[in-house]
Amino acid sequence: MTFVDVQSTIQFDPGFTATLAFHPATYLNKVLVASSQGEIQLWNIRTQSVAHSPYHILLYFPISSFPRTCIHKFPSSSLLSSPSQTHSVAITALTQSPAIDVVGLGFTSGEISVYDVRADERLMRMFMEGGAIRALGFRSGWSFICILCCVQCSSLFFVADGHPVLASASSVGHIALWDLNSGGRLLHMIRGAHDGAVSAVEWVPGQPVLISSGEDNSVKVISALYPCLLLLCY
Repeated sequence: MTFVDVQSTIQFDPGFTATLAFHPATYLNKVLVASSQGEIQLWNIRTQSVAHSPYHILLYFPISSFPRTCIHKFPSSSLLSSPSQTHSVAITALTQSPAIDVVGLGFTSGEISVYDVRADERLMRMFMEGGAIRALGFRSGWSFICILCCVQCSSLFFVADGHPVLASASSVGHIALWDLNSGGRLLHMIRGAHDGAVSAVEWVPGQPVLISSGEDNSVKVISALYPCLLLLCY
């Protein structure tokens, strides 16, 4: 058995409860952390810094020259259309798009944001009825977008090429397909693709095929060319 030591720990400020984290493409030693308060933070995991200086500067300078503080904070007011004044809207899905600096965000409210973290600007907004977004994902090398969703949105997935597509899945088992070339127009919705929340969606590389898994203990295949659902196994 191999034992792994914890090298460091990031301690967040009160009012920020981490829910998801991932490494943005080309961002050396950086992680993007989402929270149950609907905010995200960009951290340098080597220095454990989240400096309040313009974070695009920190991407190209030696990490030793900066203090051990946060790189950049993205408030929910920038990520959501209308943040709730009475309760927070948690981020339940976070994924990288094929475009560097652009990520997909999914919220418990069913809202989906395509966001440029470098420019600190929301590029697109969609809304999926029925529940929380659980997963997101972009796909390259084809010309179609596909989304999986349940009664509550539980996952998203993007597809990108000549005709970029976003796939999202919900906590109630629905699957939806969004046309990113048309401002996030809904292409197709598969209701009840799973009998329960969709836990994950993945595109098969180089093919217009989306694979989903759900809490109903099944894996299913969706063709982005012909919107039919093929059950592989339980």
